[in-house]
Amino acid sequence: MKDKFSKLKVRRAGVSVPLLSILTKNSFESGDIHSLKLFGDWAKQCGLSIIQILPLNDLGYGKSPYSSISAFAVDPIYISLYMLGINRTSRSDRIKTLKINHNRIKELKLKILKYHFLKKYNPKLKKELDKFLNEHNFLNSFGVFKILYEKNLGKHWSEWGKDSKYSEALCKKVIKTNEEDFYFQIWMQKVAFEQLKEIKKYLESIGVYLKGDMPILTSGNSADVWEKTHLFDLSLNSGAPPDAFSADGQNWGFPVINWNAMKKENFSWWKDRIQYIENFYHLYRIDHVLGMYRIWAVPIKVKKARMGYFHPQTGASVEEFKEVHLDPKEFVKKKIIYEFSKGKFAFHWDFYLSKEYNSFEEDTKRKLYELSVKHLEKDESNWRKNGEEILDFLMHNSNMLPCAEDLGVVPEFVRDSIHEKKIIGLDIIRWTRSFSDGSYIRPQDYRENAVSSLSVHDTSIGIAWWNELKEDEKRKAMEFTGIKEDYTIHQIIERLLEISLSTKSIFSINLLHDFLFEGKICRLENTKKHLFQKPNKHRINIPGTPEEENWSYRFSFFLEDLLHEDILNSKIKKIVKKSKRLN
Repeated sequence: MKDKFSKLKVRRAGVSVPLLSILTKNSFESGDIHSLKLFGDWAKQCGLSIIQILPLNDLGYGKSPYSSISAFAVDPIYISLYMLGINRTSRSDRIKTLKINHNRIKELKLKILKYHFLKKYNPKLKKELDKFLNEHNFLNSFGVFKILYEKNLGKHWSEWGKDSKYSEALCKKVIKTNEEDFYFQIWMQKVAFEQLKEIKKYLESIGVYLKGDMPILTSGNSADVWEKTHLFDLSLNSGAPPDAFSADGQNWGFPVINWNAMKKENFSWWKDRIQYIENFYHLYRIDHVLGMYRIWAVPIKVKKARMGYFHPQTGASVEEFKEVHLDPKEFVKKKIIYEFSKGKFAFHWDFYLSKEYNSFEEDTKRKLYELSVKHLEKDESNWRKNGEEILDFLMHNSNMLPCAEDLGVVPEFVRDSIHEKKIIGLDIIRWTRSFSDGSYIRPQDYRENAVSSLSVHDTSIGIAWWNELKEDEKRKAMEFTGIKEDYTIHQIIERLLEISLSTKSIFSINLLHDFLFEGKICRLENTKKHLFQKPNKHRINIPGTPEEENWSYRFSFFLEDLLHEDILNSKIKKIVKKSKRLN
């Protein structure tokens, strides 16, 4: 049987960028859907055949692309006024800063869009919008949610009083009393849908493929959770267990998915979602693929994320404790186990390291530990089965190529599962090391079915990582890369790019920052200093810091200028060709 992904699954080089960060001279202070056309032209010129972007979902009043108010709807900030034929004066003088003012740009853009919509709104357009509504299940509830969300100034839907509970009757009432506003929301979604479809078709015609990003988690304050509350467990927040970077673990604040409820509905929400974004993308990144198998669940009533547990799980029963002559109540008090369901107990993270656990007699400790291991083995088998069922469903219902974000501490059963399913993983150069001595894995020894990257949106850019290496680490990195002490900033960026592209990985996709090693656009205005002289100013996101400080990065040049950087673009193409990634 021929692999339906065979056309895409050849050695390729790609570029990753937040769409808001890249402007054309026709943009409205931030990148938009039309930017992808010129960016595709640049990628083609450089021999790059994949463009990867962050999620485009509607963020409401927020900024993080991973915390949207809809798992489907596109944020209107991405709509191209130029593609709509709306004339306006240039605002190019507004882009000298590296930061985007989301709220101001969106407010101004929405005023222009609303004016344009009202000029066109008539029975004929309404009929077209009704047809679009009927074709896409999410739109009706989203349009109503957006009206109520804005009316309540972005407050969580649980604080909306009589409007808190979704119902068809409520939707009809809101639509009747807010007809123009409702159809304005639907019109914007139709415009974004058509613009993205057009861009996908154009990119495909020049041999460039668009890679989207699909977060598996959904904000609690979203149209999806408001309408389909039964598909989510609102008593649990998703997060991550303690690790080297977070001693208390992480609480992301997103509700845990109720997979049993999803399954009863034949994963219809996922089917609608995956088939909707297929209109825009050729391949997609599954953010936190580990969550398809199991997720770290933090009860909303506990203060620290470390007091969570992996969900779903079978749990140790009261009877199992009694069989080994133990009383679970005693261990609940000592915070060794947690009663997540009546008569079912989960073991807390690294309970065996706690003072409370080590205060017990050896026989008691042994019994507890053996009970935890027994359930971990049973749960791992179930988790693998659950994850594979969901991934199989997604692959069966879409022609997009899935790529998994499998970073961090990933259990062996998940690695094995992803490998057997032939799902493309992700390897970051700085973290791809030998477990035995910490040395860098040689490019030729990378796993083939993966994406290699110097940096991603959650890390510093390549040159910042290099600059921050301590003496011993810098020595190891120099041995690995061949970079010498006297290399200039330009040479370091170029060499790091060469390393990433030289890996065995089927795809090498790097941030746009990590391609910019020379040319006029790489210099600070009116100086000979490199654009990344202070590289940490160019970060996209710093995990664990307030949302307000992130997701606002904007390049200080236009894509038209990047297209004319002949020397840089020619050198990039030579590196791509040398790495046998030219298609």
